[in-house]
Amino acid sequence: VLKNQLCMGPNPFVGPMQSWFFNTNSSYHSGAVSLTKRATYGLAFKANYTFSKLLDIESAFLATSGANEPPTVLDPFDMNLNRGLAAYNLKHQFNANFTYQLPFGRGKSLGSKASAGLDAITGGWQLSGLGRWTSGLPFSVVDTRGFTNNFLFNDFMVKTDPVQSGLFHDPTTGAPIAFPDPAAVVAGVSITTGVPATLTPLRFAFPGEAGSRNTFRGQGFFGIDASLAKSWKVTERFNLKFAWDVFNITNSVRFDTNSIDNGSDDGGFGQYTNTLTRERVQQFSLRLTF
Repeated sequence: VLKNQLCMGPNPFVGPMQSWFFNTNSSYHSGAVSLTKRATYGLAFKANYTFSKLLDIESAFLATSGANEPPTVLDPFDMNLNRGLAAYNLKHQFNANFTYQLPFGRGKSLGSKASAGLDAITGGWQLSGLGRWTSGLPFSVVDTRGFTNNFLFNDFMVKTDPVQSGLFHDPTTGAPIAFPDPAAVVAGVSITTGVPATLTPLRFAFPGEAGSRNTFRGQGFFGIDASLAKSWKVTERFNLKFAWDVFNITNSVRFDTNSIDNGSDDGGFGQYTNTLTRERVQQFSLRLTF
């Protein structure tokens, strides 16, 4: 009898199993404007702006690391509880690029009668570049102390009042943080002596709730790259090209929203730990084609 009971019951050595499947939906709405200038006087450029909103149920599979997006739905019987802004939603996006033939050398407005030797040095230079700016990426605050709906996964905290978020710096250490005062955001939900829960703009999710998903904003992306290049026709078959490329000309720093410590009970709550951008990089190249 004991043998049959063991065979019929669940295997005590097998835990929960997870699988990826597509059983939800998403929606994307946007409007865009574009401005294009065809090449005249050596200058051509294109710029565009997009205003958009992307909603989904779960974004971890497409997010950079899923650190701020639990890779599951909290209630498989009501997946719309998770519906909110996608982790990669960008409300505003602006992109631009250009090319400009510098007006130096033969046939140009400056140095049009230059000698062959001078023209080989000053003529034929081209400046090009591109830039991108986006608004902040969304993120959530996760309840790291309780499991309201699912014993395996934490709920999102419920946002009850407006909370300022973005990029700030810790007044003591100078570390980049997502809130002006992270401790005040979770003061009433952490165990803090003498601080009433009514002072916090967050609360724990009640049974049957999933919390507020992706209702905070971190930083977006900003970067400008440029290149200065010139080509020489050595012979009929050989061509030599020099290029000076600079990435992130302004050496701007934008922090990765997906790297925020978003656990409500973590000691480093609200801190950024990684960047979206790289430091300024320059490269020089000399290429011979034939």
